[in-house]
Amino acid sequence: MEITLKDSLKSIVLGLLAALSIYVCILLQLPAWVLFIGWSTYALFCTTKTNTLISFLEETAGMLLAYFINIFGIYLNTYTPEFGVLLSVFGIVTLLYWVTKLKLFNNLITYFLGMTAWFSYPSDSLNDLPMLMLSLGLGIGFGYAYTVFDGLISNYKYNGKQN
Repeated sequence: MEITLKDSLKSIVLGLLAALSIYVCILLQLPAWVLFIGWSTYALFCTTKTNTLISFLEETAGMLLAYFINIFGIYLNTYTPEFGVLLSVFGIVTLLYWVTKLKLFNNLITYFLGMTAWFSYPSDSLNDLPMLMLSLGLGIGFGYAYTVFDGLISNYKYNGKQN
């Protein structure tokens, strides 16, 4: 492996952009981990601009589905405390399976990453605008990944794709 000055400069710019992304999240009081979800999703699934938009929408939908799992779980717990959350998860994930049969919105993993983001956030309420904040964090993550993988490091290989 040969290390060139160009590679060294790219790595420095890559690190600076990552630090800047984290700094923006800190300023906006966003959890930094949501950036990593966006970065990972981009590197794994976003081989085109259309896939990028669809993946972002799927993750956002996953956050919304996680919110509904909470709401339905609370509601069902009033009738069956032992099984309320289980029935809620069963219903939403069963429905989600059928949604992934659609031609466009078919990546189950991105929905689950969105659910992971929602359940990791310290608030269960839409009153605190966690959906907006998490979506903003994901957007920053996707923007960073696009800038780096499809801009700065145009020959970087990710997800089996050589740019």
